[in-house]
Amino acid sequence: SVAPAAGWGEPRRLALKDLQAQIVSLLMAALAKLIAESRAHEDQLEAEVTARTAEIQATQNQLQATLAAIPDLTFELGEDGRVLAFHSSPAKSLRVPRETFLGRKMADFLSEDTRSAVADGLRLAAEHGDVARIHYQVPLPGGARWYAASIARKDVAAGEAPRFIILARDITRSMRDEAALRESRESLQRLLDSMSEGAYGVDAAGNVSFVNRACLDILGYRDPEEILGKHAHTLFHHSHADGSAYPARECRMY
Repeated sequence: SVAPAAGWGEPRRLALKDLQAQIVSLLMAALAKLIAESRAHEDQLEAEVTARTAEIQATQNQLQATLAAIPDLTFELGEDGRVLAFHSSPAKSLRVPRETFLGRKMADFLSEDTRSAVADGLRLAAEHGDVARIHYQVPLPGGARWYAASIARKDVAAGEAPRFIILARDITRSMRDEAALRESRESLQRLLDSMSEGAYGVDAAGNVSFVNRACLDILGYRDPEEILGKHAHTLFHHSHADGSAYPARECRMY
């Protein structure tokens, strides 16, 4: 027989056991639901973290690609002028090993005049938030190099020490070309000034582009700046020998 040993005459005891069984069933169901929800939440968090990680990686890749496309040297400086980070692209722009200046103060490898210019630029960026632009020279084993730099203050979190970004472009070749052109012009001027005849030149618009000393003496001027860049006809072709007006449109010079 399957009848209880004490018989079926204890309904209260049976009801209590039934209630206990129901409570246990409810607790197990609630626990199962909680576990399922917890796993779903973990899966959602994992998906969000994966998506966020991918987004951060994409941003880093884009930043790296942007930096790689910038032909300038990029320095990140602390408030004391110490180099905290450095980027160079293309690699040939880096004329010395990173260890030469990474972690050191920028002033340690600059000339006195350049240190002053960089310090002024950092101060301007720090106090006013302006972008400071300077030219400076760096003495290197292979010869001095010239750079044109822009200095700007970097956005940092509240409470963090100020930082600065410097973009420096090697302009050594341009400086050398300008120096060569200047020397060529000076040589030409010395040659012109050695002539006893007056000589001057005009550009396509008729403005005086060069003049020698003899020409200045003939025309009664003392300084080349008095006529350089000015219209030649207006200065000394404006009248005929008899004093009558000589319109520019009739002048054979044009």
